[in-house]
Parts: sequence; C-alpha cells; structure tokens
Amino acid sequence: MLEERFPAVEVVALDENAGFGAAVNAGLETVRHPWVLSLNNDIRVEPDFLGPLLEATKEDALFAAVPRILLPKFGGRVESVMDGEFKDGFIEAVQPGLAIRGPSFPEPREVLFTVGGASLFHTERLRTLGGFDPVYYPFYWEDIDLGYRAWRRGWTVRYVPASIVHHRHRGTIGGRYSAGEVRRAMLKTQLLFHWKNLHDPVLLRQHLHGILLRLLDEDVRGERAFLEALHLALADFEKILLTRAEEAKHDGAVPLKSEP
Repeated sequence: MLEERFPAVEVVALDENAGFGAAVNAGLETVRHPWVLSLNNDIRVEPDFLGPLLEATKEDALFAAVPRILLPKFGGRVESVMDGEFKDGFIEAVQPGLAIRGPSFPEPREVLFTVGGASLFHTERLRTLGGFDPVYYPFYWEDIDLGYRAWRRGWTVRYVPASIVHHRHRGTIGGRYSAGEVRRAMLKTQLLFHWKNLHDPVLLRQHLHGILLRLLDEDVRGERAFLEALHLALADFEKILLTRAEEAKHDGAVPLKSEP
C-alpha cells in the first residue's frame, strides 16, 4: 500500500518478524536527517504534533523527545510521563499520568525515557547507543534501556505535552500474544535490563536479593511466570555480558528515585 499510494516513501520490508527493536534499527540505517521519528502503527497523531517536538530539539544535550500520548481506552489518560523507581531490587517504570482520568501534566519536564512507539530521537546519538538493543526480544524494556543509557552519557530526555498523539495500547501485541506470553516477555526483558545496566555493588546485591524474594513469593502462590522468565533471561546472559562492560564506563546522573 505504501509503495503504491506513497511512492516517495522508502519502504524497508523485513523477511520475518525480528521484534520491535530490530525493525526500528533496520529503518534507522536508511535515515539521512539529524532527527528521526519512531512511530508505531497503533498511534494516531494530531495534525500539528510534530512542530512542538522539533521545537524541543533546540536543547543542545537532547537525546529524545516524547509527545503527550493519550490512551483512548483508558479515559484519555497520559501514558508518556515516565519516571523510574528502584524498589525491592528492581527498577520499575512509574507513570503518574495513568492515575488521572483525562489529559494531565500540561507542562514540559524531564522523564526517564520515552515511549519507543512515538518518539523523536537525535539520529547520531541513537546510533551511538546502537539503536534499540535486539536482546530485548520480542518487546518491552528496550525504550527504558535507551533512556537510562542516554542519561548515563549526559544527554537528556524530554516530555513535550504540546505535541499530542493517541495510542491504541497493545493494539498489535495484544492480538498476537496471550496475556501469559506478554507477562513472561516483560519479566524476561526487565531482568536483562538490570544485568546490563546495574553496576553499583549495593544495587546489584539488592537486585539479587530481589530475585530470590520474587521466586519465593511466586512459589508460595503456586505460580511460575517469574521462574520461566528467569530461565529465558539466563539463556541470553552471554549477550548481555558483551555490552555490560561498555555501559560501566559511563556515570551520568539518572533521574531515578530510590527507596529509603
């Protein structure tokens, strides 16, 4: 359809589904402009959404900008105000906009990361980070990884509320994967993120303790999702070791809340 109706569009067609990160990276290879927009097929944009994002690029250290992403299925709540909190040995994404019905957070602000499905990235900085890490297959935590690593390099990530888009949440994933598969994938990629990016010995000890607590809690409840996710993550542990040493070289401040 794109080739027929929009001949000016350069189509990059993959032979198989390699996951979100690998697909975006394939497109990134063709980019010839200083800024690149990542936009999923379950996003509907307002006609003037791009202008405010481009205005934000005047900030010298900017790595990425994310619009105000509204969730129609959830009363128009804001998805894209992304904070992070280290608690019980794990970094968790905190989305305060989900607690408020309707559009909220009208002021620009720094965020931990941008939603990969609707974000404007500095092309060369995104390439410096290697794009989205395909180790987070099939989905989730690849955008948190990018934001976290960008902050470690002294770059910034901005929420731009004047830019508005609408997200049909899990419009693609929900139709292809069961709820159990989605949960295991999220737990697996969360583990991989920590093994790649946690370098402080105190935080690492807390993380290992957190893994043990989750396993014990799951055993008490007669569940297996975290155990299965841990097994899947360990299969990719060697891949993580290849990038872990590089990430340890950077020590920029990350806007992350920690438990007392």
